[in-house]
Amino acid sequence: MQETLDKLLLMKAEKYISSANIASVYAASGNEEKALEWLETALEERDPNLTWIKFDGEFKVLEQNPRFQTILQKVGLAEKSVKIDEKTDIRKNERKLLLTFVFIVLTIMLAAGFYFWFR
Repeated sequence: MQETLDKLLLMKAEKYISSANIASVYAASGNEEKALEWLETALEERDPNLTWIKFDGEFKVLEQNPRFQTILQKVGLAEKSVKIDEKTDIRKNERKLLLTFVFIVLTIMLAAGFYFWFR
């Protein structure tokens, strides 16, 4: 694992190597601090490989880390908790029910009117 890291770091000095990929190797080796540092570097570089960090198995060890959650949020991958207002949903259903009832009553009244008119 260290050999791979050394090669990646040497290559990064010469050409573009994704910082997210380097972070992935650090995370796989269990070095959470270095993984987070490289993810933050990737964030500064706007590394396109950041779009996969939530789904990459190597980063599972970082899921509960607040720094990792901040990175996910900045990338746009953080879980968003949507609070549903149950009262609003109930009111929408009540309105639909009321409109349906009014429509049925008007239809019956109209039918009865035609029946008695043409009798």
